[in-house]
Amino acid sequence: KHLEHERTFNQTWSSNQAVATVAANGTLTGTGGIVPGYTDTVTAIRPLSTSTLSINPGLLYLISTAQNLSFGGVHRYNTWDINYDVYQSISKNSHPGGNRGMTYQIENLGWTFTSSTDFTERYYPTITQTAGPDVTSLSSYRSTSYNENDNIAWDKFLGSTLHVTRRFDTIVPTWIKAGIRTREQDRILEREFFNTQYVGADRVSGRNPATGINDDNLELFGQANPKQGGKIARYPKYPYAATPGSGNQLVREVRASRPEWFQDNVAANTQNPLTGNQKFNEKITGLYIQGNMDIGKLTVLGGVRVETTKVRAEGSRQNVSPAEAALRAAWVGPVTDAEQRRRSTAEFSGRQTVTGEYRYVLPGLHFKYAPTKGLVTRLGYATNIGRPAIGTLIPTTNVNDTTRTVSISNPKLKPQTADNFDLTAEYYFEPAGLISAGVFLKEMRNFIFTSGGATIGAGQDNGYDGQYVGYTLTSQYNGLSSRVRGLELNYQQQFTFLPGFWSGFGIFANYTRLQAEGFYGAGGAISLTNNNTLPTSPTR
Repeated sequence: KHLEHERTFNQTWSSNQAVATVAANGTLTGTGGIVPGYTDTVTAIRPLSTSTLSINPGLLYLISTAQNLSFGGVHRYNTWDINYDVYQSISKNSHPGGNRGMTYQIENLGWTFTSSTDFTERYYPTITQTAGPDVTSLSSYRSTSYNENDNIAWDKFLGSTLHVTRRFDTIVPTWIKAGIRTREQDRILEREFFNTQYVGADRVSGRNPATGINDDNLELFGQANPKQGGKIARYPKYPYAATPGSGNQLVREVRASRPEWFQDNVAANTQNPLTGNQKFNEKITGLYIQGNMDIGKLTVLGGVRVETTKVRAEGSRQNVSPAEAALRAAWVGPVTDAEQRRRSTAEFSGRQTVTGEYRYVLPGLHFKYAPTKGLVTRLGYATNIGRPAIGTLIPTTNVNDTTRTVSISNPKLKPQTADNFDLTAEYYFEPAGLISAGVFLKEMRNFIFTSGGATIGAGQDNGYDGQYVGYTLTSQYNGLSSRVRGLELNYQQQFTFLPGFWSGFGIFANYTRLQAEGFYGAGGAISLTNNNTLPTSPTR
């Protein structure tokens, strides 16, 4: 069992990156936040609504538990070796009470950054406030958000292996080895999410333009100042909302008694638990056989492995049905919290399950030749497979209407495979030295990459029932093929020939040169058809 408790406290000074304009009378105009006349070491910021100080205290409390059980055995006979094992691993990671954090800020600040030319001081600039409210008083700030995010993950692994080796006592020493390996993984993800903003009785964030009063200042939660030392002791003790244990827990308590003082993010609070609940199962079975021969100075090792993979993944399905679209179109007036909750539930509560199965044959052949003492040459060919990450196989869809983007996983991703060719020569010399040189070639297929920029088209068959026309799509795809050629040179030596203390030193040098190219495919824009089905290879 592992417990991890972490408290964070971050401050961010920011303004827009435009330079203000100087009027004829010498006053600053325009929307630029940077005062003209800045240098490499001094930058002044003028007070604007975009010139802010944001403070974000947070608490992470993580509990990880794991149970591992294994059983195995090794049996050796004159010409036979048999070994096997069975194992199980169960783990859980959770944030009880949620990974909590609050963000609050002040606007209309003016300040000057002065950095030092001293290397040890350059990352600790002097910050001098020149305008705006008192940054050391909690009453000067307004809340922008409060989050509780608890991701709970269960992982269960079951596996077994069996290896059998047969040795042949012949003129040419030979052995043959065969075996089987199985592995099954189950993953369950659950997400609890809560986001709100403290707005006070007038339900206006910050100062109310109608009354000129800020009734939602954070003094309600008490004030404390973090301890600080070292180089950060030069900065003011910026305040944070002080509450038992975390600096944020009282937000929940106040909201329970006065919910009208808070504006919940109903859409996110409803959507995130629905989209965050996921299930994944993967079963892999591998069979192999390999053989080895020692022919004097030459050793030959060859074999083949056959792997079968079965995948089943379940995730949320985002969909606005025609009936739901009609209900939204008929709605009159501002969208209430209850209506937003109903809309998010209708859109994201659907589930979808995808399955897949594939089998690969992976041969390998390796030669080792030692013509003289200290010199070893190797020539090898091997194939390998790289499976997509679990997160890319679980069906999910994330839509941002503000940026007009859609990000989706691709459950139809294929594994990426490679043929590897290697030729190396190694020379070992006294005392304790090595020089090696090698060339290699890797021919990869179905390599996985992330791509954005495709535009979702119009029509009911666009993959989203006619929604999100013109939105930009980002997802993962399989490329067609790629090739990597390379040269590697190495030299290393221990200075064992030096006396005493100096004999513990050594030298190491490496030179690597790579040439890589990839073929992503050719054609028009990526298209979506039939309920969010993505192409298995790109067409851009």
